[in-house]
Amino acid sequence: PRSSADRLPSRPSATGFTLRGRTFPATNAKGVMLGVFKTFAAEDPAFVERFYRHEGNTGRRRTYVARSVEEMYPNRPDLWRYSDEFIPGWFIATNLSNESKQKLIELACKVAGLRVGSDLTFSF
Repeated sequence: PRSSADRLPSRPSATGFTLRGRTFPATNAKGVMLGVFKTFAAEDPAFVERFYRHEGNTGRRRTYVARSVEEMYPNRPDLWRYSDEFIPGWFIATNLSNESKQKLIELACKVAGLRVGSDLTFSF
């Protein structure tokens, strides 16, 4: 059995994230991703627009952060339910693998000028 002393100090031990020493619990990977985006947007109102314009915001089939579900899932109203409005007027795709959620969180840190592992740690 591992003791708390054996855990990596840079990762929270439960599902959630820690930003500059402040811990935010979450129930699952989606909650971690939404929490990170909401927190970054609250701290820096220009963050969402910068993320939106970043080339990494576009995947093979969708835009991950968009101003509408129609923009996120063009011609696919059946997929609109797989998004959350994380701040008024901005939606984020949620039907993603945990690996994709991790990559979006890492990109969010880059866009915010933060470092994963020191400024932000997360676990899910």
